[in-house]
Amino acid sequence: MSWRAVLIFASSSLLLTAPCALAAEKPARLDIGVGVFGVRDQINVSPMGSLQYYAAYRLFEQPPASTFQGVGPMLGLSANTDGGVFGYGGVYAALRILDRIHLLPSAGIGGYSQGHSKDLGGVFEFHLGAALFYQPPSTEWLPAGLRLGVTYTHISNAFIHSRNPGADNILASISIPVSVGF
Repeated sequence: MSWRAVLIFASSSLLLTAPCALAAEKPARLDIGVGVFGVRDQINVSPMGSLQYYAAYRLFEQPPASTFQGVGPMLGLSANTDGGVFGYGGVYAALRILDRIHLLPSAGIGGYSQGHSKDLGGVFEFHLGAALFYQPPSTEWLPAGLRLGVTYTHISNAFIHSRNPGADNILASISIPVSVGF
């Protein structure tokens, strides 16, 4: 599977989540991360970048003061400097831990193009992740709604292929509100 197939998968998933985001009253979020692919490996470690889109629409949404904020669709695309690309779609839960601390666990499925990167056993892979963010008060230098944090992700095929080495990734992330519906 080439990077084009991963891009097609990710863009078609975006089309599925766009109606949800358009129906929401609050903005969606775009997370941008930079970090390390294969952080637990002795070899095949490489720098990576990641984009995650969290649709604003959430099922089971609760009042803003509640810890549980609802469950919604998300999309992601990550790539490392060895040519590995992973596009995925799934669901996330929004949790407000403290007044300015937010936790976003997520799970999904997607396609992996190896390039010269780590062999994860096949194309079809699962995504598990958690993003922990701090939302500082807005100032003249910080826009309202900006969040800073750390994201951990795990890519694995859950033994649906003959090999399942998996990859653990950690990233420094910034999350910005997106007022456009997709």
